[in-house]
Amino acid sequence: MMKRQILMFSEERALPKKKRKRRTKKQKEEAKQRRVIREDTAPGRGVTADDRKLVYTFYGRRCMACGKTKGRIVLDHVVPLFEGGRHDVDNLVPLCWACNKKKGVKIIDYRPYPWPSEWSE
Repeated sequence: MMKRQILMFSEERALPKKKRKRRTKKQKEEAKQRRVIREDTAPGRGVTADDRKLVYTFYGRRCMACGKTKGRIVLDHVVPLFEGGRHDVDNLVPLCWACNKKKGVKIIDYRPYPWPSEWSE
């Protein structure tokens, strides 16, 4: 076990930032392929590009957790595919990248109002 180095705080010296390993191109491609397989095998009718646009416009292209409108807004599954959620428009909610990361695979419904059931057909 390595000993941790204790750094003293001073005005002249700041703490070094923790270095993060970047994913290689191959790792990114493999993650993308795993995502496609999960979406293809998940129950539900699937989500098209038009469905995605519809969800964004329905919720005003706003993060449902924090309310941000700027930055990277992504669609997240309310009930994750990993937990048996449906790959359907009524299981999607827009979240900013930070809130999506913070949510992880937890089941949290940030939607203020439900998705209209007649739009799911």
